[in-house]
Amino acid sequence: MFAWRLRSAEEPFIPLSVLSDAVARNAALSGAFGLGGLGRPFRGHAVYFEGRLGLSADGSGLALIPMMVGTGGRHAVGAVDGASCPLQDARDDRARRPGAAALILAWRLVDLSLWSLIALLTLASFGVGTMLPISTVCVQNSVEIRNLGSATAVMQFVRQIGCA
Repeated sequence: MFAWRLRSAEEPFIPLSVLSDAVARNAALSGAFGLGGLGRPFRGHAVYFEGRLGLSADGSGLALIPMMVGTGGRHAVGAVDGASCPLQDARDDRARRPGAAALILAWRLVDLSLWSLIALLTLASFGVGTMLPISTVCVQNSVEIRNLGSATAVMQFVRQIGCA
């Protein structure tokens, strides 16, 4: 019904050409999964820090701050661009470190000390910090200029759905 409505609308909210573009679709989905993977630790680890590790609510919030090193804002460490970013080249072993950190978190979470957990969360956030600006640029370069705003909005919407 959603696709039928989009096809029959004179000026649809989401043009089908945006959804049919493979680059835009895959970049939006990678953002959804990337933020979904990061949003879960923000909710789950705060409770884990308090319930399992005995931190106060303030301490739990402080323990999550290092994750923002890799993802927060334009000047975040993980959001740097160009050749200076070791995480953009998938052939580089440093590009695999965020994924390895996430796997260790999933596998050995209950055995980790607080400082090890914070270090792994920070390292895992670098993968998302590089993915967000790169996927945004990919989407904006892959669609027709008239669909630029719609494509960017769809990407942000899908990211937020993934995070929720």
